[in-house]
Amino acid sequence: MTKKLFVLLTMMFFVAPAVFAAKYTVDVPHTQIHFSVAHLMVFKVRGSFTDFSGEIDIDTQNKTLTSASAVIKAESIDTRNAKRDEHLRSPDFFEVDKYPEIYFTSKRSTALETILPLSAT
Repeated sequence: MTKKLFVLLTMMFFVAPAVFAAKYTVDVPHTQIHFSVAHLMVFKVRGSFTDFSGEIDIDTQNKTLTSASAVIKAESIDTRNAKRDEHLRSPDFFEVDKYPEIYFTSKRSTALETILPLSAT
């Protein structure tokens, strides 16, 4: 019994540091990418992207998001207005034929809460 406990504690000592860092693939059905922009300096236009993938790295010991990245399909923009969405896909904005993907990479670490608010410029 003592040998088993010693082996278990020894394994935990060497494995524990690896457990504190974790890489996760974004669970797309349970994740959303939203945005809002000012329109005519009075209104906000809200929308989302519906086709994306991503990864996050978390330091579980310090409960800190260490990095996040995503690849977003630009053509999946949805502002709930088909005419506006087509205009946003045009060369005036995203030019999705030439630039089909948007790449997001986080720039700073954030303490974890229930929702992970991320920002990039």
